[in-house]
Amino acid sequence: MNIKKGMSEKNKFIIILVVVLLVGILIGWCLPRRGGVPKYLSKNLVSRPTNNLRGLVTAVDKQSLKFSVKQPSNGQVATIIKTAEIDLATGIYSVSPRVASSTPDAYQEKLTDIRNQLKLAVQAKDAKRVTLLKDQLNAIAIAKSTDKNAQARALSEKLKSLPIGSLERQEAELAFLELTSAFKYTKITLAEIKSGETVQVWAKDDISTKDSFVATRIEIRR
Repeated sequence: MNIKKGMSEKNKFIIILVVVLLVGILIGWCLPRRGGVPKYLSKNLVSRPTNNLRGLVTAVDKQSLKFSVKQPSNGQVATIIKTAEIDLATGIYSVSPRVASSTPDAYQEKLTDIRNQLKLAVQAKDAKRVTLLKDQLNAIAIAKSTDKNAQARALSEKLKSLPIGSLERQEAELAFLELTSAFKYTKITLAEIKSGETVQVWAKDDISTKDSFVATRIEIRR
């Protein structure tokens, strides 16, 4: 009996020791190390070179936009105000989730028609027709993707040759973004941006350590 009791107390001690060690490891993982930033926060901070930043708009004037970002500063998490200067080449867009068009194009109409036929074939348990319709869906999807990629490449090459700041270049950039993104892009002016909105700003070079820079593109998430 004494042996069993001793073993039980020993097991309890081992369990308590393991729990204490795990808690200590967890605390050490969360706390700053050597002037660093807590790991659970670092993924949301500006801590490495980047040509784009996301933050909140704090002020807007005729030629620039100020926005706040979080980044490490002297071992702490600080709110830094960045200034994005605007020039003729800066594209400014409102970005929102894309919704289904009320006037579907020929591709969407064809997809809908084949899917309706496929549904009927499944209900009728017509395996041969189900296979045929699935092959048709795959074929038009591949054709659409190939055409889309070709258009994107053509627009990308066109952008390289168009004068910076030209209306034609801005229209080509908007078409490229619309074609390659899952979001809806709408061209807006700086004056339409409001404080408190979520913004993502791009520049030509690393802006992680710059307080002011010229923006190549500004996206307002709405």
